[in-house]
Amino acid sequence: MFHESVIADLLRQTDDDLPYAFADAAEVHLFGGVEGWADGVDRMSPEYRPGYSCTYLAMQMHKAGFHCFFTNSRGRLDGYLEDDLRAIRALDYVEVFRKAFAIYKSFDYALQWQNIGKSWDIYQEGFRDKRFENVEAEYDAVSVPLERFISVYLRSRLTSK
Repeated sequence: MFHESVIADLLRQTDDDLPYAFADAAEVHLFGGVEGWADGVDRMSPEYRPGYSCTYLAMQMHKAGFHCFFTNSRGRLDGYLEDDLRAIRALDYVEVFRKAFAIYKSFDYALQWQNIGKSWDIYQEGFRDKRFENVEAEYDAVSVPLERFISVYLRSRLTSK
């Protein structure tokens, strides 16, 4: 999957930085650049995909929350993320994600996806109505940061090679 030198570089990262370094390495070495992430995640081995998909969630949550995640992921992680959260043993996040996913599915995100980069007003709609406000508070209340679960998971995979 990764060259030995890339794995060595990843293993030198702190637990806080490892998930993001892994996502960057995946985008460069596996996806052919950030633009290829959506197709690349479909081609990722099930062994490494949880590290990437869960990092993508954590990154988007830090950026602007579930609306940002569901808009920017364009539905590409819908079939993976719950299982991936289980795979990394982030069980406290599973129920939170299920609630957010149910809210997301109750809205037509196709309009969001069609307007990425075109209409700020359409994008802002998901923030104005505060659809994810309660579930984002639950996400923030989980005592162990998602990145900690991701790091433990990735270290176990990267050191077993």
